[in-house]
Amino acid sequence: RVAEAEKQRAAEATKVAEAEKQKAAEATKVAEAEKQRAAEATKVAEAEKQKAAEATKVAEAEKQKAAE
Repeated sequence: RVAEAEKQRAAEATKVAEAEKQKAAEATKVAEAEKQRAAEATKVAEAEKQKAAEATKVAEAEKQKAAE
C-alpha cells in the first residue's frame, strides 16, 4: 500500500512537472513573439530615421538654393 501511495505521488509530481514545462514553453513562445515585435519596431524606427535624414538633406539643399 505504501508503494502505491509513492507511485501515486510520483505520478502527481510528474503531472505537475509537465504542466510547468508547458508553462515555460508558452512563456518562451511569448518572449519570442515580443522579440519579433521589437525587431519590427526597430526596423520601422530605422526607416523613420532614414526618412528624417533624407528630409534634412532636402531642406539643406533648399536652404543652399535660397542663399544663392
